[in-house]
Amino acid sequence: DFNQISLPFRDRFWTFDAALTYRLPKQGGQLIVGALNITNRRGFQYLEIDPLNPRFAPERYVYAKFVVSF
Repeated sequence: DFNQISLPFRDRFWTFDAALTYRLPKQGGQLIVGALNITNRRGFQYLEIDPLNPRFAPERYVYAKFVVSF
């Protein structure tokens, strides 16, 4: 038997993320628009290893990114 520690966190949950990418003409770069945790699912708790760099968005999060290639 292994000693098990029970934490008050649920470590099984689903999140839904999506992003749209548009490649600029002549491969000059990309415009990316996306959203994390689209369903805005709340009520899950998890142990975040690095709170300054979270892996999951606890609330709905919309972002845009512009990438230049040259």
